[in-house]
Amino acid sequence: MGIFNKKSAASAPTPAKSKPKTVNDSDQAKIKQLETLIANFKELSTVNCNGIAIVADIANEDPRSVCRITIAPFADDEDIDFSFTTLFDPQQPFLGKFSSYHGIDSNDVKNCVTFDDVGKTFAQLPTQGLWIAHNTRYIAEIFEPYLTDDQFELLEENAIETIEMAKEVFEPNTTDLSLKALSKEFGFEGDFTDSLVRAKATIHLYKALLEMEDADEDEV
Repeated sequence: MGIFNKKSAASAPTPAKSKPKTVNDSDQAKIKQLETLIANFKELSTVNCNGIAIVADIANEDPRSVCRITIAPFADDEDIDFSFTTLFDPQQPFLGKFSSYHGIDSNDVKNCVTFDDVGKTFAQLPTQGLWIAHNTRYIAEIFEPYLTDDQFELLEENAIETIEMAKEVFEPNTTDLSLKALSKEFGFEGDFTDSLVRAKATIHLYKALLEMEDADEDEV
């Protein structure tokens, strides 16, 4: 509400025209990020794939402190040259050991949207078909608040966890079941602070373990 000095109606000043609202740099960055996300989801819907690999990074022990999600579709018989990674402002502090693992700190997520802004959209992905992760229970815990009970049940039914596949193949012959160690066993190496590297490693490991399982079945 405008505030005017008490004057007669005849001498009342003409109210100044309101200035158009300006969008600050932070808001512009968030709008651009959301536009990019929309484009990525549209492109993902056109990709012919068998499933998707999901990698999630958090700022601390709280599964709600999501700071990055990477999605990489895969096919059994070919490499798919499409993936996308999105940073989020967790609005929580980053702990050193977590930043050391994924290479993200508070400076990297300035002017980013929060996961709450788009969590429901991301959480729908694993309910639509096969999805893999090295630790699916960790991903499920992040997505659960954005899903109905029926949707969460679908998410669990569609999940394949590469660490569990590896246990069936290697235990008790190995004690290191980390993604990095297992990937190295199958000739895949890279910078594992990079979430896309971890997504590709998960796909590589999944296919390698699947081949081993199929070979064992053929021998029976």
